[in-house]
Amino acid sequence: MTRTMQPIAVPAASFLLAVVIAILSGNPLRLLARQAAGNTCNDPVNLPICIRPVSVAGGAEGGTTMNFTPQVLADMQTGINAIWARCCISFTVTLGDPVVFPKKKLFNEKGKLIAASTDGQTVTMNPLLDKTMQDKNSKKCLNLYYVNDAKENGLKKGEDIKGIGYLGQNGMVVDDNVPPVVNAHELGHNLNLPHNNTPGNLMEETLKSNPGTGLNDIQCSDAKNRAQQYLAEFSR
Repeated sequence: MTRTMQPIAVPAASFLLAVVIAILSGNPLRLLARQAAGNTCNDPVNLPICIRPVSVAGGAEGGTTMNFTPQVLADMQTGINAIWARCCISFTVTLGDPVVFPKKKLFNEKGKLIAASTDGQTVTMNPLLDKTMQDKNSKKCLNLYYVNDAKENGLKKGEDIKGIGYLGQNGMVVDDNVPPVVNAHELGHNLNLPHNNTPGNLMEETLKSNPGTGLNDIQCSDAKNRAQQYLAEFSR
């Protein structure tokens, strides 16, 4: 708000048995590769993400300043997928249609998007941002809106937010130039994952200098179920 695959140890007896079976089958390379690979994704899910560059009505400050070149999109996709590979979920990132957000009640005088407010316990999305996203969302992809800087009223001095996303619903807003882990975290919310403050978990509420990217089996199962539902919704 990236997990690396650990090598899988294969017991010696199992390995030797695989060698014998492979030789007798006449196809040693395939069987040995299957044994060495360990568990694989038998039912991977791939979801489309539409990057939605935001500008502000009347040319006011606050819109994205990023140039979404093919390389930027490819790097974003690679970074996100490296994190979500643990759950056999991947994403295809494309540049979606740009959108215009209304200035009134959404941006302050410094051009920051007023995304949410908090009382220190509960975070509430700006109702106008909520309505804007619902109105402008593409129904064929997960919508990832980019703004120059988002703001959350009620934070302590020196605190800041980098993104906000619906829980179990479609739509996320992030600041320009955030690392892939922020996008991956907000995607987790869209995939129905709440905050999880287990050290090293992707869904930790506070983005640390060395953010965690781990996801547990329950999170993966919940996220995958929601991902499959999105696929059905996008195909309608």
